[in-house]
Amino acid sequence: MTQDAETATTTTEGTPASGNSLTRKSARIQNWIAPVALACGVGLGVLLAASFGIGADLQGSGSSLAAQGSLAQHLSDDLTGAAGMGPSFWTKDGYFCRVFSTARTGASGLSGIACRERDVWAVRIVGENGAGETVTAPVRSLMENLIVGAPLTAEAERQLRRQGWRPR
Repeated sequence: MTQDAETATTTTEGTPASGNSLTRKSARIQNWIAPVALACGVGLGVLLAASFGIGADLQGSGSSLAAQGSLAQHLSDDLTGAAGMGPSFWTKDGYFCRVFSTARTGASGLSGIACRERDVWAVRIVGENGAGETVTAPVRSLMENLIVGAPLTAEAERQLRRQGWRPR
């Protein structure tokens, strides 16, 4: 059974005959589906990151996440009580960590814990907090599991800041 030049010839079972134009068209379509899907996925990821304000503040590498940009600057410069800075504490494994929140007053944002590791603020946990919520329950729970002793005093934080936040 033959059709016009634009369509393919089919066998008696209704399947395309090998080497016809319908098979070639299907192959061409399949060749561009993956690149288009990849581009759409990357574009969506960039849009979502920008909507959460994390495009410039967090950087992923493998299975780790590091603070950068304004978040890293606030972690390095601001003491507990400054906008977005929660308690600072030592962990059981000797790292210095800080609780942070990117939420503006009455708006949602991110909260998490970042620990100083090899001159980088390594983010141990991060999550979205709702409007009016400064720190999520998972962040509080992780802090309770990591902390040794009490949160640091303002004077202890000032001293650590002068020393470059070096771990014990």
